[in-house]
Amino acid sequence: MTGDTRPMTIGQQAEFIDQIAARCVMRDGSDAVETHMTVTKKEAEDLRLIAARLRRIAPHEDAIKHMVTGRR
Repeated sequence: MTGDTRPMTIGQQAEFIDQIAARCVMRDGSDAVETHMTVTKKEAEDLRLIAARLRRIAPHEDAIKHMVTGRR
């Protein structure tokens, strides 16, 4: 996403994923059934970092939901 070495914030990660998904739509705005796209080396690295962060927080998902919503 940037040349920055700091981890992306959750908001930046969401924007990055949305930008990748935006490449997967038809001209009329509908989702493509299948997409072939070029992903840069930096984008692939960013995707791997996001996946690693999600794997690390996955075991804590219930606690995070409780903290965010105030209920389980």
